[in-house]
Amino acid sequence: MNDNIAIKMTNVSKTYPSDCEDRESICAVENITFDVLNEEFVSVVGPSGCGKSTLLNMITGLLLPTSGEISVYGERVKGPYRDNGMVFQYPVLLEWRNIFDNIMLPIEILKLKKEDYKSQADDLLDLTNLSGFKDRFPGELSGGMQQRACICRALIHDPKLLIMDEPFGSLDAMTREEMNIALLDLWAEKKKTIIFVTHSIPESVFLSDRVVVLTGRPSKVDTIFEIPFDRPRNIDLLFTEPFRDLQAEIRRKIGFGKMDV
Repeated sequence: MNDNIAIKMTNVSKTYPSDCEDRESICAVENITFDVLNEEFVSVVGPSGCGKSTLLNMITGLLLPTSGEISVYGERVKGPYRDNGMVFQYPVLLEWRNIFDNIMLPIEILKLKKEDYKSQADDLLDLTNLSGFKDRFPGELSGGMQQRACICRALIHDPKLLIMDEPFGSLDAMTREEMNIALLDLWAEKKKTIIFVTHSIPESVFLSDRVVVLTGRPSKVDTIFEIPFDRPRNIDLLFTEPFRDLQAEIRRKIGFGKMDV
């Protein structure tokens, strides 16, 4: 096992059996094979319904593959495990808890000592510009701020792996750009491995070291694009010709009209 490999997927397939006798089972993903390196930022894109979320759920151990194998830091995934944090499309915060207490929720669930993680929470709040809002409740924050809190919550127990399932899909365009920059800053500071699902091709190119393009269902790996742009990156990159050419190439691989921008 290469010590630099964070996630290793080998011939991974997932078939959902039908509950009805007159309906066929559904093969969501088929023979998926690729690696994610330690501290790498990898985005996954593909047509709607191709199984991107299924893939993430198998990486977290919430689903098990029908065949094939997934390993995370050398350990075969056999079920849910601690060393990952998950961020979903919509901020899933408890309305009756303030932001600080929402962030600390995984510490309570894992039955860890809260005192040991308060400084980590404060550090994350500083990095995401939420320090002045730790005592506020979710309903008092904008959508982007709520999603920042969700990222803090996913990282509070210091996992090596951050898994993000269309985390900015519900945000307006300007807030989404702000969140992209904030995520890159956080990633550079915390040195996490990130696997990121998005329907936005520009977002995937802007954020990533590599972009994995999946086919339609049953999804397979079509192409893996190496992203050649230097870091750190800023919004000006979006308006350059090389950036436009690369996202156009990815779009052609997927097919026009099947992806959001």
